[in-house]
Amino acid sequence: MRLTHRTTALLAILVVALLAFSCQRFYLPVASPSATAPERERAITENKSLRKYFILRHGSGDYVINEIEVDPQSQQLKGRLSPLPHEHTLYTSQRKGYRYNLGKGEGVVLNEVHLYMPGTERLDTTQVVGLPLDGIQKIEVLQHDKGRTTVSYILGGIGYTIGVMAVAAVIVALTKSSCPFVSVYDGQQYVVQGELFGGAIYPSLERDDYLPLRVHPLEGAFKVRISNELQEKQYTDFADLVVISHDKNVRALTDRQGKIYTVGTLQAPVQALLNDRLDMTPALQATDKWLCLFNDTAATDNVNELVLQFERLAGARQAKLVLQVKNSYWFDYLYGEFTSAFGSYYNHWIKKQKKVPASELDQWSRDQHIPLQVLLKTTGGWKEVEQLKTIGPLTNRELLVPLDLEDVEGNEVVVKLSTGFMFWELDGAGIDYSANQPYTIQVLKPSAGVDENGKDVVPLLATGDRKYLDQPQPGNAAVLTYRLAQQPAAGQALSVVLHTRGYYEHVRHYKGKPRLAFLRGFKETGAFAAFSRQRYDYVRIQNIIALNQ
Repeated sequence: MRLTHRTTALLAILVVALLAFSCQRFYLPVASPSATAPERERAITENKSLRKYFILRHGSGDYVINEIEVDPQSQQLKGRLSPLPHEHTLYTSQRKGYRYNLGKGEGVVLNEVHLYMPGTERLDTTQVVGLPLDGIQKIEVLQHDKGRTTVSYILGGIGYTIGVMAVAAVIVALTKSSCPFVSVYDGQQYVVQGELFGGAIYPSLERDDYLPLRVHPLEGAFKVRISNELQEKQYTDFADLVVISHDKNVRALTDRQGKIYTVGTLQAPVQALLNDRLDMTPALQATDKWLCLFNDTAATDNVNELVLQFERLAGARQAKLVLQVKNSYWFDYLYGEFTSAFGSYYNHWIKKQKKVPASELDQWSRDQHIPLQVLLKTTGGWKEVEQLKTIGPLTNRELLVPLDLEDVEGNEVVVKLSTGFMFWELDGAGIDYSANQPYTIQVLKPSAGVDENGKDVVPLLATGDRKYLDQPQPGNAAVLTYRLAQQPAAGQALSVVLHTRGYYEHVRHYKGKPRLAFLRGFKETGAFAAFSRQRYDYVRIQNIIALNQ
């Protein structure tokens, strides 16, 4: 198996990232029933019997409640207040993204109960105080988050558990399923920006792709590299650079069909619930690598649904949903496990697949819950807006989905994202109601372009004529130069999108007999999502065994 220098570097980065962000423990705030006085009294009494640590979250500050008692006659919560010590500020300060470190004494967070009460006046910390029970707006009990902690240890196992899902498995995943890599020159080096037409693994699935690039012109030009880093054959029909000039206070994105929208300040969701039970709101407030992994093991059908609730701008009839998202390496691993089951029959199967109509291939993908389904809550119920096709696991991509709010009533916009177990990773979500601002575009053709052997590739990429840039081996790379025809005017900024069309084919040399019984199962709806969960459980058990050893 041959790895290019870039792939080797990516492996190193991935392993370091896994070790840095995995094998961690997580806690979870769980709301106790507190809508009525009896419910509030019961929640406080039960947690007091468990010797919990009570924290009052008041408008004037955070306090410890000692000697806590509930007076049913006066309907008051009584106790002595004192300033909150530093060791109990992990949750109140929202540090570390619901993570805690036992070695640093942060496990005390699991013994906390948080009572929320409005008000701005300073509370008396010199004597017993009485607080009205009906003034308590919410009660949260902090618990160990078994689901996220387990996934963390599984990902950690990839980095160091030999024989389970070790570094070798990561290498296999990276060399199994991906697509052309795109990198841009920043003046010193080529920086990976994303992948092209992910999932278009047969000629019939060839499609256009619009990849937003983080790039600035250097001496009036952009340099973009399209490369094959993996065991596959890649075919790119054309590569246009769409340069959009607009007001400096906005930026421009395209939807999956290439229509341009300007985007202003994004409004974060006020609530994000995974499967109506796991609060993902803090994770999606910012793009910070704190992810929604669609990994709730309690989902009985192996499909995870994330419901995002946004405040609606008064009178808004249109909106732009913006997602920071990518596919997971876990999904790449699963697809490799699936195809390897064909054994020596694999290449024959691929020939048959190339004859299957694209509509049937797309329907199978939908039936397996592989796309990221976007739905909008309307007066007639949930309405599908789009099915986002795979984009690869290498980097996050900012995807824009336009929303028509004509059939949405009320002062909120509710969106649902649905996909199979651990197929996608969401790093951020926001909505924008602003009207599109004026913009101008320049569609740039490559003014120069050479492959790894110095051959001119401009004729192959200048137009969409099915005369492809053919990159059949790892290490094939084309460096393209685009000359900026017009500099932005004063007060203007540039957004850049790489518009391409193409497809790619995996190169595999499997051996052995096909596992027919296993493969037949994937004809059933939801089989791939079920396989993801089954494999997850297997890896989890193997990692627990390895960690205990």
